[in-house]
Amino acid sequence: MEKKSPKKPKYKYQIMIHWSPEDSAYLAIVPELEGCITHGETQKEALEMAEDAIEAYIESLKKHGEEIPQPLAEKSFSGNIPLRVEPALHRKLAIEASFKKKSLNKLITEKLKAS
Repeated sequence: MEKKSPKKPKYKYQIMIHWSPEDSAYLAIVPELEGCITHGETQKEALEMAEDAIEAYIESLKKHGEEIPQPLAEKSFSGNIPLRVEPALHRKLAIEASFKKKSLNKLITEKLKAS
């Protein structure tokens, strides 16, 4: 008997699956597509339902002439993030960076990685 290879998803949107005690089901949420949520009795079923929900969501966007969001997995990122913070936080971070003999950028990057 020949093994079936797993079906490759048509779209590359992130799907988050977690158990919901309130619903007694696995919820599948597609954070990149606002309101795209479904469920299943098993994680596998929730994933399959999410793929169907994504397909329906995209078809609805097309039908209404709306822009289809590019999946984050397909976007390229420069690594440059313009950031505004409160002056007091800026001062606190600058003091900490100076104390640790690091650049402010390096300190913030380390803090982001650790969180």
